[in-house]
Amino acid sequence: RYWRDWSSDVCSSDLEYQRQATEEIAGIWGRQQLVTGPVLTIPYAYKVQVVRARIVNGKKVDVEETDLASALAYFLPESLAINGTIDPELRHRGIYETVVYSTKLKLTGFFQPDFIASGIEADRIDWDKARVLFGVSDLHGVRTVGPLKTGEGKETPFESADAAADGFLPLAAKVNGVMAGTRLDFSFEAAVQGSKQLEFTPVGKITTAALQSVWPDPSFTGASLPVMRKVGAEGFKAEWETSHFSRGFPQSWTNRLINN
Repeated sequence: RYWRDWSSDVCSSDLEYQRQATEEIAGIWGRQQLVTGPVLTIPYAYKVQVVRARIVNGKKVDVEETDLASALAYFLPESLAINGTIDPELRHRGIYETVVYSTKLKLTGFFQPDFIASGIEADRIDWDKARVLFGVSDLHGVRTVGPLKTGEGKETPFESADAAADGFLPLAAKVNGVMAGTRLDFSFEAAVQGSKQLEFTPVGKITTAALQSVWPDPSFTGASLPVMRKVGAEGFKAEWETSHFSRGFPQSWTNRLINN
């Protein structure tokens, strides 16, 4: 998370009433949003040794056999660029008001999945079931997401992902043409509503973001501050850049240990 914005000024005597009004508005419009993704996930199989009971010469014996178990490999973008415009708006509940926002985002970049380079042992890779995952913390505030566009000019819609496997990234788009070590360019847009805060997870090996708004009083906090900012009465423009060295999680991983 490396960018956050939005808070409402409240009088101390009316703090509880303001909090209730803010909560009611957020429940309808959208709560604070954390945007995460995209993440490329690819199913694969690997060999495991299992012990099964067999009848040998009329006797039950335990026999060790080789079997295949399934898992999911996750790959983050080699490059991710986020560009967006944030439009604030005052909403009222009785005599109280709070600031909410609508944001239009465009995400572009590319993946380059490589099981061998990532140290993931795979005996069979199901490239045809590759998906790109995307998520925001409050789906109630999602207006539109997608479609996912790839370098081959193909478009696929985002749908609900398998909650059991990808609950932390609830939207998924199928993607074709993924191959080991090859570059997969992507782009898609998202329109999201929220309140109080807007945050991003810097999932790219290199992540850049450029945001602008007419909001004149932003608060920039988080793990990474803007490398460029212009704030004035007419609003703000800000840019961020961060690398995988500072984000605290790997470029690729697998749920194999979880499954075992």
